Amino acid sequence: MFKNKIASALALFAVTVLAAVIVQPGAAQAASCWSTECEYKDPSSTGCDASGVQTLEEITGTLSRMKVELRYSATCHTVWARGTFSGTYQRNLKLWLLDSNGNGISRQWDAYIAYNKSVKWTTMFSYNRLTKACTSDPLFGMGTLECTRLR
Repeated sequence: MFKNKIASALALFAVTVLAAVIVQPGAAQAASCWSTECEYKDPSSTGCDASGVQTLEEITGTLSRMKVELRYSATCHTVWARGTFSGTYQRNLKLWLLDSNGNGISRQWDAYIAYNKSVKWTTMFSYNRLTKACTSDPLFGMGTLECTRLR
């Protein structure tokens, strides 16, 4: 009886060790770019959204009813806009890159959230630049923009 308990305990231990060796958690994708190298690239495909991401500011549009986040990746030193919408109409999500004084728009990226999509994000800009994320309702808001503050 004692030998059977020892044999069972050793077998259980061996299976546990073997499972721990075989089932290793997958490593997170390393970021493939940094700062300006990431501009106009997808945060998901570059690994910039994997870790070290924070929401700098979040708004919910009064007209569009879409939640818009201006997101920052410390890993890649970039920003992008992410919109979440659960309604039945399409919405626009915009990310503006402004000149160093915050005066003029030097680049803009649009993402269109269609009927069957609930989450969409823009490509990235370097965090060294001034940016803001906006939403608009093209149907009811006549293109009225609601934006995060300039960052």
